[in-house]
Amino acid sequence: GVLASEDNGIEPLDPGRVLAGRDALGQVAAVLRELPDRTRTIFVLYRLEAMKKRDIAQAYGISVSAVDKHLMKAMALMIDRLGGRP
Repeated sequence: GVLASEDNGIEPLDPGRVLAGRDALGQVAAVLRELPDRTRTIFVLYRLEAMKKRDIAQAYGISVSAVDKHLMKAMALMIDRLGGRP
């Protein structure tokens, strides 16, 4: 069957990769906890929920440029804390 195919384009997840991924996710979660509530929520809505900036702005009653400022603040903290790692 398809699942038995060796050439399905999916790399096997070795334990080291799984642990590295969990570690990176834990670091991102720790940085997110440092952000003010609104900044964190806007970042999550945009980056993880793929919500449009315009829709976030409407939901919070703020401008799209204010949404951009929240996103820049979140990204700046990520870069500062994680050294630019994804």
